[in-house]
Amino acid sequence: MRNRLLATAALVTILVLGAGVAVAGAGGFDFGRFVEEALRSKSMQLYGINGPLPRSSTRSITAEEANADPRRLATLARSLRARVVTHGVGPGVLDMSALWPTDRNPTWLITCNEDGTTDPGLVRINIATGAVETILTGTTACDPAHRTPWGTILFAEEAGGGPSGGRIYELIDPLNTTNVTLDRTTGAFSGGTGAGNFAIRTAVGRLSYEGFAIYPNGVVFFGDEQRPGNGVIGGAYFKFIPAATRALVPSPGSRTRR
Repeated sequence: MRNRLLATAALVTILVLGAGVAVAGAGGFDFGRFVEEALRSKSMQLYGINGPLPRSSTRSITAEEANADPRRLATLARSLRARVVTHGVGPGVLDMSALWPTDRNPTWLITCNEDGTTDPGLVRINIATGAVETILTGTTACDPAHRTPWGTILFAEEAGGGPSGGRIYELIDPLNTTNVTLDRTTGAFSGGTGAGNFAIRTAVGRLSYEGFAIYPNGVVFFGDEQRPGNGVIGGAYFKFIPAATRALVPSPGSRTRR
């Protein structure tokens, strides 16, 4: 992997121009082999590409090379093309992004910045212009960010467990919320525009959130990045079931098929 250090030096978000379809497998078979076979036999049908790379890239580039042409950070199949969405204007440790308002026709990236409390924690990036605007400052190690099936943004911190560990937050209106500040000690949101659009989802608990999958009924699967080390076990996968499941409603920009 060409390290987060290079991506940080480049301050870049790359949008790959190609259709993709997520493929999920059931238990009882080798999922990795399933994906490999699908890539070989159904690349165009499932992923919109002529074929996969013959092997993983082993080449690394310098920070100078990355800054000169951020597209060189990604090795693509021949039928794919990439363009740089933004470069040199965003926070330094951009991590996961949620496409907004839909995956099919996004106009914004709602993106975590995995940095400290004095830096922007959640930003929005205009895909057309590359402009970056701060949504929230005050999180620490903001990592996963996902659009929910009910049309909000769920994001979280990779900040350990315990009373000051990482939390999951929900943002109601990502386009009309700007320069809000979070006080992690009190859990209060203030200042800017739209401070009332945030909520802390305390029922899910505190840990080093690395990613999550959100179901339309409100069930959330999530994993941590509490790595094992020095003989101490770590890392787990969790399932959160709300006391009352959600009604199934379409997200913004989606169409109901009849």
